[in-house]
Amino acid sequence: MVALLVILASMVGGLPLTAVLLVTVACRQEEAAHSMAGCAPGRLARAARRLLAFQAVGITRSASPAGRPSSAAEALTTAGPRSAG
Repeated sequence: MVALLVILASMVGGLPLTAVLLVTVACRQEEAAHSMAGCAPGRLARAARRLLAFQAVGITRSASPAGRPSSAAEALTTAGPRSAG
């Protein structure tokens, strides 16, 4: 009976940890592939999207080249209030 409870407790505690690990690894894959607006880069990312019920509706890809801020981001950083001094 105790062994059954130990197994049950390890499964109940292990499932959330497994889900967190799955989403963490898939998030890193999505970031590396810059694929949040498109198709998932692999089976792991697809499984994480299914687990979280994620849908990329209304998300568009950035029009700016990689490594260069868009004109809106550039305007925010250069047109801010100037300090006196």
